[in-house]
Amino acid sequence: MGPQFCNSSWSFNVTKIKDLMTSLREHWPNIYKDTSEDEFWSHEWNKHGTCCANDLLIRNEFGYFDAGLKLAAKYNITMSLSLAGIVPSSQQQYTVSMIEAATKAHLGVTPVIVCYKNKKINKYLIKEIRQIGRAHV
Repeated sequence: MGPQFCNSSWSFNVTKIKDLMTSLREHWPNIYKDTSEDEFWSHEWNKHGTCCANDLLIRNEFGYFDAGLKLAAKYNITMSLSLAGIVPSSQQQYTVSMIEAATKAHLGVTPVIVCYKNKKINKYLIKEIRQIGRAHV
């Protein structure tokens, strides 16, 4: 993982991303029902965005989230998996090697797959798929 929480004095300002709200709601939503809509984005900015704000392409909240949305579109993991027949399902299970192969075939990178054990169903589930390598917007 990269650097985290680089500038605690640079507080998140949701008004800086108002022009991105529609896209953020669709492609980078807050899935935690017990928090406000922008709390997740605030966390992402404070933890990660402040560490790349010196980059000329980033500079502020708008640049950070705009770059993130562009990278998500360019390196679309969901599409990579779908092209390999890997789609969300409560019936079908997929192996880590299947997910790695699909991502490598479409995006040219082998991802790091982070899982967690769901104790209610006693199974491991994917928490996160991380792409390793230098991405360019």
